[in-house]
Order: sequence, then C-alpha cells, then structure tokens
Amino acid sequence: AKGIDLALVRGGSGPGGRIVEQDIFAYCESLAQAAPAPATGPGDRRLPLSDSRRRMINTLRQSQQQTIPVTSVTEMDLTALLALHAQMAHAWQEAYQVKVTLNAFFVRAVALALRRHDLLNATLEGNDLVVKGRINLGLAMHVNDNLYVPVIKDADRLGVLEIAKAIAGFVEKIQRKTITAAEMSEGTFTITNVGPLDVLFSTPVILYPQAAILGIGKISERPAFAGERIVKQ
Repeated sequence: AKGIDLALVRGGSGPGGRIVEQDIFAYCESLAQAAPAPATGPGDRRLPLSDSRRRMINTLRQSQQQTIPVTSVTEMDLTALLALHAQMAHAWQEAYQVKVTLNAFFVRAVALALRRHDLLNATLEGNDLVVKGRINLGLAMHVNDNLYVPVIKDADRLGVLEIAKAIAGFVEKIQRKTITAAEMSEGTFTITNVGPLDVLFSTPVILYPQAAILGIGKISERPAFAGERIVKQ
C-alpha cells in the first residue's frame, strides 16, 4: 500500500523471516530519519506562513495543476481615461470622501466587457465550462505583505463611484483584519494590477476554478503616431 519494494526491507520479524506490517512502518521511519535536513546557514531566517498566505499558495498550486495557461499581452491608450480620472477623482473625494483609484475604472470596464464576452466569465466544473449568471470580480490586493482577493459582487450593475466605495471598504477591512471569507468568495473573474509595483506586465496565475484572469501592468508615457505626427501618449 505504501509502494515499498519489499526487497529493500531486510530482516523480517514474522515467522520464518517474513516481512510483516510493522517491518514496513519501521523501514519508512528509517527513511524519514535518514532524509537530509534542509540546508541552513548563518543569517538565515525562518518565517512561518500566515494562514492567509498558506491558503493562497494552496489555491495557486491547484490552479497550476488544473489549468493550462495561455497568455496574451496587448497595449491600450489610456490618455482619455487618465484625463477623466484627474478631472473626477478630486471632485468625488470632496463630495463623497471616497478615494477613487484607477482600479475602480478598470473593474467597471472589465465588468462591461464580460457582458459581451461571457465565456471568460466562467468556471470549470468537471468536463463542463459553466458560464456564470453573475459578474463577480475579484481584485487582488497586496496589503501588509499579504495577498487578498476580495470580490465585488454584481460588478456590472455598479457605477465607478460605487465600485470605488467597495474597494475602499475592502482595504479598510483588510487593514483591520476584519474581512470575511464570504467577502473573498464567489468570484467569477479576477483582476490583478501590478502597475503600482513598477512592473511592466505580468503573467498572473488563474484562480481555479475561474477560466481567466486579467493582469494590468505599469502605465507609462511613450511616443506614438497620430496620423503623420508623433505625439506623446
């Protein structure tokens, strides 16, 4: 049952030198004791994993085992979006005391896109791709050296300001360590924005059983053609 080659087990303790169950357990124990200890050296630090990080590692490991990732990278001109954000963010902050980040606009855009491309808003169940009736967007957040993915339920029914309020509420709960498992469940699609970390683009791991994930990279200015002219975008 343990997949042990009995020829390696010497000195059976049963009648006539037969190998019995206790000999198998003894042999397995001797192998465990003989296994080399992990290499350590001066200055090494051992940091125990937090419960949230351990759960996330297990989820990502399952994703890598159960999905076949295909990555596509594209660029978008966000000039108009950045201008709109600059125009509205301060006004919304004063009127509603809510910090509206670019992520709120990204969530809104993805939620509307998933209405058109609903095969991406799906989960894998056995041999079936189940297209979900609700658009529940997970937004990966790196807070206090831990990764959280709170879920904005029915994101396609919310405006940018409502999404911004939801994001701000999640950040506050994460910082206070009051966020619940229910608030990080039922996601149908996930967004991760690594741009604030000064990362050009990434290849994020799909959160199984979801079918896809969007990674957003660094926003940067660059020259581009506008007809015959070269302009800054």
